[in-house]
Amino acid sequence: MVANPYAEAIATTETPRQREFRLLARANRLLNEAKDKGDIASLYRAVLYNRQIWNTFLIDLTDERNALPKELKGALISIGVWVERYSDPVCEGEESVDDLIEVNRNIMEGLAPAE
Repeated sequence: MVANPYAEAIATTETPRQREFRLLARANRLLNEAKDKGDIASLYRAVLYNRQIWNTFLIDLTDERNALPKELKGALISIGVWVERYSDPVCEGEESVDDLIEVNRNIMEGLAPAE
């Protein structure tokens, strides 16, 4: 396997908040691209990627070692559960992908460094 020096550099210099921001930004890019294409396969892949991110967040949020305040963890868990439930109707064309994009954008705003 060929090493990726760029990926290694990111892994050693990126904070968890920066990583979460980057992953949500990628999910939103994929969701927006799928929306623009109107291609159901692209939408499925983008929604799956977004779900994987949120499932990872949920695993981390429910870990006893997670040091976030209890109220914040509860709110984020609720959002993660909503993302999971809302994703199928998006793929079935019953709901808009825009809501997933907006939720990610709101979380990204909270993760962004203060100016």
